[in-house]
Amino acid sequence: MPLWTPLSRSRFPHERAALEYLRERFPDREPYRAWSNLEFTGLDGSMNEVDLLLVTPRGFFLVEIKHWGGDISGDQSTWYRRENGRDYTVDNPLSLANTKAKRLKSLLQEQRRVFAGRAQLPFIEPVIFLSNESARTHLPPIYDGKVFLRDEISDQVAVSQLFKLDASGPNRRPPIDRPTSSAIAKALDKIGLRPAPSVVKVGQLVLGDLLYDDHGYQDYEAVQEGFSGLVRRVRVFTRGRQDEPDERRIRERAARREFKLLHDLHHPNIVRATEYHDHELGPTVVFEHVKGAQRLDANAASRSGTAGPRPAQN
Repeated sequence: MPLWTPLSRSRFPHERAALEYLRERFPDREPYRAWSNLEFTGLDGSMNEVDLLLVTPRGFFLVEIKHWGGDISGDQSTWYRRENGRDYTVDNPLSLANTKAKRLKSLLQEQRRVFAGRAQLPFIEPVIFLSNESARTHLPPIYDGKVFLRDEISDQVAVSQLFKLDASGPNRRPPIDRPTSSAIAKALDKIGLRPAPSVVKVGQLVLGDLLYDDHGYQDYEAVQEGFSGLVRRVRVFTRGRQDEPDERRIRERAARREFKLLHDLHHPNIVRATEYHDHELGPTVVFEHVKGAQRLDANAASRSGTAGPRPAQN
């Protein structure tokens, strides 16, 4: 079995370059293993695209790649980025990565037979790789070991040292050996990892970046096929694999109610719903997408000054 397994080719050039950068520096020996550019469906029906899964002697990692440049700061809810004189506000990407890690662990825990005996399912640690060479971080110490810059991963020694969990204290975990690494590979094969799709469509809209992920729904940026300048926000009310029929009906009613309310509402500060679809992923509502728009909670945090430190302006 190859130790680095690309399930598909990323559609983003910067992501392909970042994965190749890591692959060239990743040790080609047991118990190291990697799976890149993959997708899995959570027990809650959510779609979860993952840039990279890494197994090293020091841990099991879910890696999200961000090609953000400039100065990056923030707190546990919101991150700020200043690049080329412009300011950007984004949700803390570790929160989404952590959600994906928990969903993946729930799937792997169903493979009890694989992890019987000495091989135990390790903790899945979410980390962020900032692949842009111009990125500079101004993050609190709690993000040490969770956010990596490109120049921190210079060779195989750096990879083996960086991707590690705390080996001391009451929460220390045993190192991952060859049997455990092999068990992880078997379990991932059984849960049905699949290539990250090149295109997912809702009507004539092609889904792009995941904008927000909450219990019960996921928001995506989407572009009208054939019209690159026509951008929409698509909200998918996910169908869980273990949902009871009543739960599905409740979720469908919620989606229809949201569409009806926001389709008929016209307000300069509230985005309008424009379409409703019964999609295979779940009931789906399409919204106008206003560039620079923020969720109400993020806007309130930025206005109140509670969203954390910003990088110093030169």
